[in-house]
Amino acid sequence: MSQLSIVISGTIEKSNFDEWKTELVEKIRSVNTELKTDDDFSAATKHVKQFKAAEKSLKAAKKSALEQAAEINQLFEAIDTVSEEARQARLKLDKQIKKRKQEIKDDFVQQGVETINAFIKEQSAEFQQLSHSDYNDDDIFADAISGKASTKGMQKAITKTCESIKSSITEKAAEVNANADILDQLPQNHQALFQDRVQLISLDTESLNKTIDERVKTFEKGVDAKIETEQAVEPVEPKEAPVASTESDSGEDKSDYTVTIEVHATEEEADAIRTTVVEVLSDNSAVGNITLSAV
Repeated sequence: MSQLSIVISGTIEKSNFDEWKTELVEKIRSVNTELKTDDDFSAATKHVKQFKAAEKSLKAAKKSALEQAAEINQLFEAIDTVSEEARQARLKLDKQIKKRKQEIKDDFVQQGVETINAFIKEQSAEFQQLSHSDYNDDDIFADAISGKASTKGMQKAITKTCESIKSSITEKAAEVNANADILDQLPQNHQALFQDRVQLISLDTESLNKTIDERVKTFEKGVDAKIETEQAVEPVEPKEAPVASTESDSGEDKSDYTVTIEVHATEEEADAIRTTVVEVLSDNSAVGNITLSAV
């Protein structure tokens, strides 16, 4: 577009109004209003014609001045109209720019999330059971491209972030797999102590080994206490139970009962006690499911 240029003169370039006004006022003030003679009437008639002509001239001059001012007003109105049109176009275009920029950012964020999700699917089933929010949360990738003005810069930031996250996943997945192997190699009678497997394999190896040692120690302590209790009880001579008739046994209805044992202990200790009870009563066909729940 060419450079806009408007030149307006705000002064009256040419006018003899002041002289003309002075002459007219002097004539008005010199008029004889006491009409007595024929000459007085003749002069008054002449003055009327002159004053009428003066009025006509003044109206014409005013009209001309207003017409010149109207051109300026029209220019101002046109400027306002075009300015508003330009403003509306600017606002609409700016809105479209912001919307498109956000769409591009969202696309890059989604690209990062999908890349990491695909990499997570390549890992072991054990690792896929864990929470992955530390790796595939939208905010991670939104922060990565924050402040990047070009799509090239955004792409570079997403690629770099994905590589860093993949490295972290690979390291964590190896640790998770190692933890799973540690749990799988535990003795069969200890397996019931580690039913929260998903939480356990997410720990670092040092914390996992510490947890295993604590639970096994608590379990063995409970077993030893049970043995000591059994040994302290004197054997009682068994009494011969009366033989009930087969008819009576087969005809008696059986009902379900619940035996509740309240234990004041940590979750690990309580689970160890539950495991002990399971082992003791495993051969009793009358015993159903034995579960652990917090009061």
